[in-house]
Amino acid sequence: MSKKIVLTGGGTAGHVTPNLALIPYLKKEGYEIAYVGSISGIEKKLVSDAGIPYTGVETGKLRRYFDPKNFTDPFRVIRGFNEAHRFLKEFQPDIVFSKGGYVGVPVVQAAASLKIPVICHESDMTPGLANKLCMPFAKKICCNFPETMKDLPAQKAVLTGTPIREELFQGCRNTGLKLCGFTPDKPVLMVIGGSLTTWTNSCRSSRSCICAAGTSSTTFSSQSQATSSLSTWRMRSRISTRWRTS
Repeated sequence: MSKKIVLTGGGTAGHVTPNLALIPYLKKEGYEIAYVGSISGIEKKLVSDAGIPYTGVETGKLRRYFDPKNFTDPFRVIRGFNEAHRFLKEFQPDIVFSKGGYVGVPVVQAAASLKIPVICHESDMTPGLANKLCMPFAKKICCNFPETMKDLPAQKAVLTGTPIREELFQGCRNTGLKLCGFTPDKPVLMVIGGSLTTWTNSCRSSRSCICAAGTSSTTFSSQSQATSSLSTWRMRSRISTRWRTS
């Protein structure tokens, strides 16, 4: 009988890509893999493109601010628990691995109710709300930073780092420079972030860093110019993704 594992996590790509990085290694170890995520979240396409069977369940976002959906989302979480419970009972995995995000909460709780071992992973310096809710049900909780260990139950915490896709180590600098239209005689600054607010703050912070280093930087005279630049960056990112997967 083959070993079985269920991966879960979603809401943002950061809760999915570490799971995708694990898949080649899990296959080598002989695991049959299934993924449980939200019905229409970003994880559905990412996982389906990887050729992994995907099951969507209802889930509700865990907000710490007022929103009318706060009155209805708890019922969606309950429904998601029942759906996850039904799937796990049928699939009968040996273990569930949760990468975090609100979609993982009903899956982890359903696994615990069926006495299926759960391992969670926390990528941030401080545990997010979803993982805090999952902690009591987890056998082990993996994390990226030594500083995070103090915020986790001592008997469960394991410092592992984050899973990294093998192809990230196979890039070519010259190809990257050509793809982005850069020249090798200038330093390259990479800004990483998500959501509109993070993008705006990243632009301000990176310009400050560049100026402090005595290097000229690009400034945007209007929001439309910044948006145009962002659109170009997104287009290049899509081209890069297609190039890496071809």
